[in-house]
Amino acid sequence: MGNRYNNECSKNKKYIEFIDETVYNSSKNLFKIGEYPEIEKIIREVEGCEPISEGMFKSKFNESPLGYDALSSGSKVIIGIYNLIKTDRFQDKVIDITDCGFNAIRYIIDNYSDYDLTLYLGHMNLSPDFTAKEAFLLDGVAVNKFFGE
Repeated sequence: MGNRYNNECSKNKKYIEFIDETVYNSSKNLFKIGEYPEIEKIIREVEGCEPISEGMFKSKFNESPLGYDALSSGSKVIIGIYNLIKTDRFQDKVIDITDCGFNAIRYIIDNYSDYDLTLYLGHMNLSPDFTAKEAFLLDGVAVNKFFGE
């Protein structure tokens, strides 16, 4: 997959897209350090599903068991972001949230606003429930420091 991000202001930061392997490694690390409750919270709030065991959750449509490969792109990105936060490795990263849905973007804003994350959104197709300030901060034209100045 090609890099969608290109910005002069943040050349000293590493661009990250959370692919499945990265999410698998992130979730494995979070289990290891005892952070499974946050993954459960993400699955409940973003996916609308119920976790049933480590690495598995019930489909909200037919309650069949699903693995992490069935999570939405937004949940995968959030799990990756949370792993970067917990391992204190987010400061030099530009995190691509372009593939996140409105619910995932809202979750990031509501839950990780205390961290100095640098996020990239490659579009401006936002839900009307975002405030003007949030819409401005989620500007896909350039990378912005959304949280904390």
